[in-house]
Amino acid sequence: MNYQQALKKSRFKRFIGFIIFFIGIISSIISILKMLYFNFDDGTAIAGALSKIFQKLVYLIYENTKFLNIF
Repeated sequence: MNYQQALKKSRFKRFIGFIIFFIGIISSIISILKMLYFNFDDGTAIAGALSKIFQKLVYLIYENTKFLNIF
């Protein structure tokens, strides 16, 4: 393996790593938002107000990004 082949292999692996990292970040953000959507409201007024904000945010994301339904 010469230098050019090693460089090409390195770039390919870096590209695949970025794709996997990006998918993982998107999945984590969606999971956190879903957790806040379902578990944040404990009955108090402050938690209810904050919960409404997150519920509206999750609803907005859900309605405008149909390709993220796999998560």
